[in-house]
Amino acid sequence: MLLQVAVLTLIVGCASRSAYVNPQGPDTAVNAGQINIQDFAAAADTFVNEILERVSQGQLPSSRPGKPAIMAISRITNKTLQHVDIDQLVKKIRVQLNRSGRILTTTTLAYGEVEDPLAKQTQEQLQALGKADGPLIADYTLSGSILDDIARKSRMTTQASYIFQLSLTDRNGIALWESEYIVTKQGRKAAVTW
Repeated sequence: MLLQVAVLTLIVGCASRSAYVNPQGPDTAVNAGQINIQDFAAAADTFVNEILERVSQGQLPSSRPGKPAIMAISRITNKTLQHVDIDQLVKKIRVQLNRSGRILTTTTLAYGEVEDPLAKQTQEQLQALGKADGPLIADYTLSGSILDDIARKSRMTTQASYIFQLSLTDRNGIALWESEYIVTKQGRKAAVTW
């Protein structure tokens, strides 16, 4: 009985406490061995600000006078050594652009699988019935890649850089905007995972 009380006390005493933190705040966990939520958010914020600045300067016009330009998501490739959910970056970019009202994104036109197959099917049915214009053609496509560069700084410290590269291409295949965002972190060797 005394042993059971001691084990229970040890388990309760060693239990970690969990707490909510602001995902943009200073208390988020940083792991040199992976791309964290704040890395995706910072990259998306940078890219969106650059794209919207181009829109403000009239460099990314819409093909539909008086309406926002339409952007489709093309291929964004994970070239890192780890599993990366590209949607963590793409969705943040799409949400911010759509909220701005200055560039809208489509969920029915994409490289590979469309995000919303039902909306795509509805769009095709309306076109077949003559109740919609022809197929949606995006003004721009967003493509790119995420890369990593892992280097040993010292015997116990490893540095990991994650490179986000994106391009915005017009209907003629001309890259009208390209950017790169780099996140570099250092950590103890055991903290870096591949």
